[in-house]
Amino acid sequence: MEKNPDPAQALAGMVNASGRLTPVELCRRAREELGLPRAGVRRALKGLVERGVFEYACENATVFLVPSLAAPVGVGRRLFLLRPGQDAAGLPEGALPVVLREGASFGSGRHPTTRLCLALIEDAVEALPEGLRDCCLDLGTGSGVLAIAAVRLGMRSAVALDLDPSALFEARENAALNGVDGRIAVSGADFRGQAGAFGLILANLRAPTLFSLLPVFAERLPCGGFLAASGLHPDEASDYAASAAAFGLSLAGRRDLGCWSGVSFQKRTG
Repeated sequence: MEKNPDPAQALAGMVNASGRLTPVELCRRAREELGLPRAGVRRALKGLVERGVFEYACENATVFLVPSLAAPVGVGRRLFLLRPGQDAAGLPEGALPVVLREGASFGSGRHPTTRLCLALIEDAVEALPEGLRDCCLDLGTGSGVLAIAAVRLGMRSAVALDLDPSALFEARENAALNGVDGRIAVSGADFRGQAGAFGLILANLRAPTLFSLLPVFAERLPCGGFLAASGLHPDEASDYAASAAAFGLSLAGRRDLGCWSGVSFQKRTG
């Protein structure tokens, strides 16, 4: 006889598999897929929030359940997201902490696209030829988390661009918190005005913007360089990979989390 699922464990599995869910969607799925009663779902959900496993986040007037950042959050194999003051002593050997102060800018680690891009960056930097690790570009840097992670993982420097003055302030602050402010140039300059090539380009942006910038990305990457892009839905990611191939960019990796996808490419020609 099959054992009834533990409500809290089942709900936690659903949220983790999706990256985030609205409470209404979580309750509906728990009833339909697991046969859990409404009252049981509510009790289990309340307990998960009270224990700090999950928390509520509001985005565009919609409330989501997301993994809590009350404790360090692991992303990929080595990266961990921490808030200022959180103890990093208990992290596993070889862990790379990235400290982020809560702010208004995108990139707190709550959104699945941020976590997808961080995991892709980890793989890309590891595979990047040593001679191409001089500088990376983080386009639409927000909190600066992607640029900080890239530098922590082995890039010698980064250019972090954003048009939002609040993002520029928060990215500089977060770079300083991680002791890498001397290696990350945060700027509101136009991407197309940046001189030179970048061994790694990071872009967690909306799909239309990613598609429109694809030829520019390909032009600014040297042979062997990587592009890590997130902010796509699964069907868009497949189309993006097909479009990237026409510019000499070969799919190097893909990660999916709920209704979001992230992809990375290596430039094979040029």
